[in-house]
Amino acid sequence: MTADASDSAPPTVRTDAGATVVDLATTDVPCRSCGFNLRGLSPDGRCPECGAPVGRSIRGDHLIYSDPSYLDGLRLGIVCILISAIIQCALILTGITVGVLFVLGLASDWFTMTNTPAWVAVGPDYLMIPFVMLALYGWWRFSAPDPAVQSGDRGDRPRRIVRVTTVILVVATFLNVSIKSLAFSNPAMEPYSAGLETIHGLTFITQFFASLLYIMWLAPRIPSPKMRETAKRYLWLLPLLFIPGCVVLFLGPIVAIVMYFLLLNRVRTALRTIRAQQDEEGAEVGLT
Repeated sequence: MTADASDSAPPTVRTDAGATVVDLATTDVPCRSCGFNLRGLSPDGRCPECGAPVGRSIRGDHLIYSDPSYLDGLRLGIVCILISAIIQCALILTGITVGVLFVLGLASDWFTMTNTPAWVAVGPDYLMIPFVMLALYGWWRFSAPDPAVQSGDRGDRPRRIVRVTTVILVVATFLNVSIKSLAFSNPAMEPYSAGLETIHGLTFITQFFASLLYIMWLAPRIPSPKMRETAKRYLWLLPLLFIPGCVVLFLGPIVAIVMYFLLLNRVRTALRTIRAQQDEEGAEVGLT
């Protein structure tokens, strides 16, 4: 399969109800639940491997015909991503506020670079760890492979990149927190912390672009041409807002982050709507 159902579309036939479906007599069609090749089977039958209805797998690439458990995983993943991101942003803003107060001399006298306990300076980083792990779980579920999508599909590469970069971000976070703690007793460790921060930043940028490409692949399956165009536009617009905006009171980064979160939330809402349609129309579309 490809990102657009119209690209290299397989031979199709029409059912008595008028719905266009893939012709199982001449086309290799993977089961949307387990990936088993359904060629030659009856459209009214069930997959011999997992028992899923064949009818669900031959009605095109839209997510409403996907395995409900696959959609549930996508929904759970994006909810975890949003929760993790919101809390991490709150922790970062708290840290920035404390830093500003310190610079302005409004913090208490004991809060200085020379006498600040390690747990005070590194504490926010430790608080971040559970939510970094939640983000890992979320991205892992949201980027899960669809059994009905063949290997080498246009969306497979960004999906894999999202997974790899998320793992790297988690590992870099753990290492950086450990090195920051050691740097209080051994200043020689500070360059390693700076190096990890660079790796973390570059990996985050890579994940950002991969996630937008993945959403661009997912959007036609919702289907939502507007969502696809938005994700495509954000590939250049959000970096444009973020980088120059860092010079102007961080307004640009805040706007870019909010826009990115709103796009993810639109995906979450669309997935919830599709699952509701599956529950309401399951018998009609062959989902039961």
